[in-house]
Amino acid sequence: MIASVECSSVSGEVYAPPSKSYTHRAILITALGPGGRVLRPLLSADTLATVSASEAFGAKIGKEEKKDDLFIDGVGDLPQTPENVIDVLNSGTTLRFCSAVAALTAGAVLTGDSSIRTRPNGPLLDSLRELGADAFSIKNNGKAPLVIRGKMLGGTAHLQGGLSSQFLSALFIASPLAERETRIRIVGELKSRPYAEITLDMLHDAGITIEEGEQEFIVPGGQSFDLERYTIPGDFSSASYPLAAAAVTGSEVMVKGIL
Repeated sequence: MIASVECSSVSGEVYAPPSKSYTHRAILITALGPGGRVLRPLLSADTLATVSASEAFGAKIGKEEKKDDLFIDGVGDLPQTPENVIDVLNSGTTLRFCSAVAALTAGAVLTGDSSIRTRPNGPLLDSLRELGADAFSIKNNGKAPLVIRGKMLGGTAHLQGGLSSQFLSALFIASPLAERETRIRIVGELKSRPYAEITLDMLHDAGITIEEGEQEFIVPGGQSFDLERYTIPGDFSSASYPLAAAAVTGSEVMVKGIL
């Protein structure tokens, strides 16, 4: 193939594609409360796995006609025990977050595709056991398929922070619905802390209180989620492409929707 590229310029306004990380969190957090609307979500195979898992916990989720906005009828702080295995497909975020939520139910089995079944989850399983749940890998290697039996009551969990911040975010999402206070003590350096901060910010928007220390987080139990309306912000990495195009061509482009 021969391609010819001429000197060009760009101009105009564009919305940054919505963030997948925020979409996962908004769907699940909204589903764990009375419900609400998630505006401008990124609907992909990964985030639709979170939609499916949320429905397995009892939420009802629909899409607005001609738009991707989601209407969610939530579980009202009482996630149901799934009737079937939760298949997260290729979404590690769904696996980690929903494993913690499953600890609030009578039990669930979670698995995914061949790639998901190679990813480690040991630190999360250890923490869920410390908090009162029965959580284990069927193959006894910390990898999916996972079996989670509740209920997570609260207490103190010691979480290894060097592998994935998704484990911490999972505990943030589930712990407010535990009966008692949860203390999460981070062992070592926390990897990808900004993603945990995203979760904290969104939970704050949902009315959840979490006390943050240097290496410890305190989550009061018996709280309720209330995220009635949330607009997914644009993804910074995706926004970089039109911005870079404007920079290298000396043009002007406005990228909207970025927090």
